[in-house]
Amino acid sequence: MAEKEKKKLLDNLSMENETIADIAKFRLPSSRKEQFGEIFKTRFFTLVFVNLIMLVFFLPLIADLVVKEVFANVYGASFPYSANLGMGYPGVNYIIADSDMQFILLKFRVALVMIPCILIATPAIAGSLYVIRKLMWGEGVHLWPDFWKGIKVNGKQTFLTMILVAMVVFMATYNISVFPSVSTLSNTGNVLVTIATWIIVFLMVSVIMYMLTQINNYNLKFSQIIKNSVLFMIALF
Repeated sequence: MAEKEKKKLLDNLSMENETIADIAKFRLPSSRKEQFGEIFKTRFFTLVFVNLIMLVFFLPLIADLVVKEVFANVYGASFPYSANLGMGYPGVNYIIADSDMQFILLKFRVALVMIPCILIATPAIAGSLYVIRKLMWGEGVHLWPDFWKGIKVNGKQTFLTMILVAMVVFMATYNISVFPSVSTLSNTGNVLVTIATWIIVFLMVSVIMYMLTQINNYNLKFSQIIKNSVLFMIALF
């Protein structure tokens, strides 16, 4: 009898008592959109700090892309294609081919450097997703303790997932930016490779999003997470 009374009291204090204004059902968010709006209004600065942390950890990747653009402009200015009119620039054999090769190597190096830059962002993703999950579940959030706890709890599996992300990014960058310049395929073949690459990227993005969601919400083996994510992706289409 005492247990039933205790359960009834807990129910009244949590969800069932519509007369309690702060926790009445009609006051609770009815959708994810409303829930996000409520979090945005009440925990705005927490969201700002989480995004700033993410930005800091993604700075190496941003710097890699900026350096690529800077060097691309330098190569364009340093290799004159038609400036040798008998004066000024000395004659250089195969200057166009040399310039093209330098640009291809630049894009390949940028794609390689992206791999460690993406892996560096792993702690930010693990910690931030944990904080966001607690916000969405309506739990109390202490930014830095929860951020570090998220790294500790989800860091290993998130790191493995980010390895997969890095592989997909490298493959896509190579196939789209580098492969057409060095392949011996026809234009049609290069177009088909590009289309296939975009399809793979689209499917892998779906799988990776499901993986990160499961890592952040369930205690599963990594192999089970991959299996579930592939099945979810198939079911999505």
